[in-house]
Amino acid sequence: MQKCCGRRVIINDDDGFVLVAVLLFLSVLTVIGIAANNASVVERQIAGNERFVNDDFYRTDGMLIHTIENYQPWLNQDGFLNAFAYAAGYSEAVDEDDDGVADFTVEARCIENSGTTLAADDASGGLSDFANDIPADAHEGPPPPDSFYSVSHFYQRRFAVTVRSAGDRTVLQAGVWKAFPKAE
Repeated sequence: MQKCCGRRVIINDDDGFVLVAVLLFLSVLTVIGIAANNASVVERQIAGNERFVNDDFYRTDGMLIHTIENYQPWLNQDGFLNAFAYAAGYSEAVDEDDDGVADFTVEARCIENSGTTLAADDASGGLSDFANDIPADAHEGPPPPDSFYSVSHFYQRRFAVTVRSAGDRTVLQAGVWKAFPKAE
């Protein structure tokens, strides 16, 4: 240390360097911590959205399976079982949790060759574009080979079942068939 004009002059003294280095290091760690926190918040939001989408998908899939296994009332309506069954369509809003809001829309229609859009039997104004967008195929035909139904005694009718979750977030569709005895 040197004295000049009654004051101490610090030359080549590094006493303040450690404080500056620690402040720089802490500011870098703060930036890294904030970035890690933001990344974890985004990951948490992504995981929550993925869970919501998966829950919606599996609930819709469960409703589709339930609709196929318990095909009342749509299949047992006269429109599906009469001679002109290829023009039958059905739509129903399903309130699964009884809160007054429709959780799903179940739609069924006959698969047929013309590819025409069908109206539903209720006052909903017709089937959705999802329910009407199905591959064209013959409505009636022989039962599938591995179905254990005799081709000489039975024939099948093909149907498309569509289940849409609220807001059309998830739309699932399945083709089903039912065997009927041939008239003798």
